[in-house]
Amino acid sequence: MSPSKHSNLNTKFLPFHIMNLRDENFYDFIRQFAGKKVAALLSFQECNSVDSFLGCQDVTAILHLESDELIDLKKNMCITLSNGSIYLLPGIESSIMHLTKLFKNKQEELIKQSKRRQSITISSVSSTPNIISNNLSPKTVVLGNSSIHQSTSNALPNSYLTVSPPATHVLANEIKSRISNTIIEWFKHNKDKLSLINIDFNEGSDFQVELNNNQEGIIVRCKCGTTSAIGQKQGVLMVRNMCFSSL
Repeated sequence: MSPSKHSNLNTKFLPFHIMNLRDENFYDFIRQFAGKKVAALLSFQECNSVDSFLGCQDVTAILHLESDELIDLKKNMCITLSNGSIYLLPGIESSIMHLTKLFKNKQEELIKQSKRRQSITISSVSSTPNIISNNLSPKTVVLGNSSIHQSTSNALPNSYLTVSPPATHVLANEIKSRISNTIIEWFKHNKDKLSLINIDFNEGSDFQVELNNNQEGIIVRCKCGTTSAIGQKQGVLMVRNMCFSSL
């Protein structure tokens, strides 16, 4: 497959959440990058995000319409020729063209990253599944005609047996920490393959690891809202449809 015609553009300076910017937050970025006149043109047309901007075939087409509401906008952005036609200032036209190429390039990068993350296998910390299965699955202890659930921690004498949770907070935090570190290290190791720009991930802000009591075992929630279950197969953690929005 031939490389994209926008592939030479550098998108690293763009805010990592550029695709999520809306309204004034989006216009603020446009003002800083392309100038307040371009921002005014987009704001007038309610092009309030990257998607709506790219959805317009030509954001300058409105300037060719005849309307009293466009007089001030045309004065700021165009030159009126002697024959009555208008000519868009070259600097503004160039800024809009560059914005278009830049946003398209960013969009293509995100699509490629999304496709590469459809099926991710994390093979590390092979003992983690055993820790989960040994400590999160309670055992049943039978005493006479009754039974109680007991964790796999050191057993007390029968006369002192009490109902305890499947795992302590300390153990749960340790498991979560090891899984989080495994995910982060895997992405760092594969950053070139996945074309990642930002690899400074943090559990709790970029994603959350939850220990589930059902057979799924582990749930990973991305801050974008995507939820993925981590399954187990022969000591390997399997992740599908993993998604991180600040990659």
